[in-house]
Amino acid sequence: AGRYSALLGDLPLRLPKERSGTKSVWHLYPVRTPRRDELASGLTARGIATGIHYPRALPDQPCYRPAGMCRVVGDLEVARAAATTTLSLPLFPLLRPEEQELVASAVRDVLSVRQTP
Repeated sequence: AGRYSALLGDLPLRLPKERSGTKSVWHLYPVRTPRRDELASGLTARGIATGIHYPRALPDQPCYRPAGMCRVVGDLEVARAAATTTLSLPLFPLLRPEEQELVASAVRDVLSVRQTP
């Protein structure tokens, strides 16, 4: 996760961060961008798997609608924005540094952002 943060830190992405006093297990590396679907398609076209693990805000999950189990107060603007802009990049214990560099390069390419030397 730290390597991804270093490789992607200058891109127009919202990167995950550990909160003070916590230690993440980094089972996912979710980034946020309003160009999520374009980024996912571009990475898929380059043979790079991505994930959309939480595609809907909780009250928008179909299982909660019929029973009225989830009462919504307000428009949940932040939750709904997160659901439509979050994409998980490949992250697993045996991911090699050169593979992360390939992913970062592909992200940069899809977003057409060139790294300055």
